[in-house]
Amino acid sequence: MAYRCPLINGRKCPEKADKDGGCPAWVTSVIEVEAQTQQERVISDCVLRLLPRWLLQSFGQSEGVRAEMSAMRGAVATAVEMGAQKAIEAGYEIPPKLIGGVEK
Repeated sequence: MAYRCPLINGRKCPEKADKDGGCPAWVTSVIEVEAQTQQERVISDCVLRLLPRWLLQSFGQSEGVRAEMSAMRGAVATAVEMGAQKAIEAGYEIPPKLIGGVEK
């Protein structure tokens, strides 16, 4: 399906990336994962048409990354708290600045 491309002065999209009149935004051999079947397929398409799909996919993946970062932050905070508690029990002095207190 050829359409008028704004990158090549409104001419019909040649749907190829070669040097002789090809589109500068045409990409070949992009691996895409089908959402429902999880099968990989190789596609060739215009970046202008692929960009909305890529943005939606990256947004969907970022939710998982944020959740993992939050869980990791919680695990690190718990580990530091437990370590500080063990150090205090063992008789080590911890400067108040390190445990959130105010130094006098």
